[in-house]
Amino acid sequence: MEYFFDRDPVIFKNIAEFYRDGKFHLPSPTAGCMEAILDELKFLEFLNILCRIVAVNISSWETKRKEEETKGTVVLLNISAIVAETVPTDSGLKLREAHANVFFGIDSFCVGIFTIEYVARLYSAPQRLDFVREMSNVIDLLGIVPYYIAVIERAVKSESSVLDFVITIFRMFRVFRVTKLARHSERFQTLLMSVQSAGTELGGILFSFLALMVTFSSMMYYFERKEDDTKFISIPAACWYTLVTMTTLGYGDMFPTTVRGKLLGAACALMGVLLLSLPVPIIERKLDEYAKSQNPRKKMQISQKS
Repeated sequence: MEYFFDRDPVIFKNIAEFYRDGKFHLPSPTAGCMEAILDELKFLEFLNILCRIVAVNISSWETKRKEEETKGTVVLLNISAIVAETVPTDSGLKLREAHANVFFGIDSFCVGIFTIEYVARLYSAPQRLDFVREMSNVIDLLGIVPYYIAVIERAVKSESSVLDFVITIFRMFRVFRVTKLARHSERFQTLLMSVQSAGTELGGILFSFLALMVTFSSMMYYFERKEDDTKFISIPAACWYTLVTMTTLGYGDMFPTTVRGKLLGAACALMGVLLLSLPVPIIERKLDEYAKSQNPRKKMQISQKS
């Protein structure tokens, strides 16, 4: 005897996969609405099981989100201290020198948390060598190492100029700690993924920008090279003027004096404005596409909460 169920075959395919591996993948928005999906789950008596799984996932997601917010607060505290320690006081000393113990305590607390996090992630990584080679983890390590070098230097009290230069170089790496915010910011990750997905279009715009910059620089050099006290002594020197003009910065350290040079500078500025406006709709479109791809998942969470 055969049984025939007049149900949606596209949605049933996803339900069958959920039955086999315990993972439910939402079909594309064009395959069916959320009401139809919930109706199929209810008919096949999988809705209660899926609700429990979603509830557990939401709970773990909330816990992870709170942990990321805490880490983000620590990163902000550390970056704020790094910025504030360079502010001069009325006595002529920097805040770091006037309140050395306070800033050292803040840095020690933050770096301690960063170190524990890095070691824990390294210990739990299935492939530790690949973990160490990953660029984001290299940046994290560069943000931690300067603290321990400074501690060693503080304990040794060396007067070596070479060691002081090395420590100064490593201190600059502390600003890499701000990249930790990217890991704990969903919006920043969304923007980064959108820019990454638009790499081909943005690469074309960058190539066009560079091509126009070289073209305008070459023309400006030949227009201005014979003028008295000209600063357009070479095409690379003219590239600086073209760059600040196309990006609408206009420092004013270099400027054309001939009529044809001024007209070329105006055209250079207009082309720069046009090119700089092109990435905006591309990134906006990618953000919209990413938001639409996330809508089915958000709808599923909202329907389960209701």
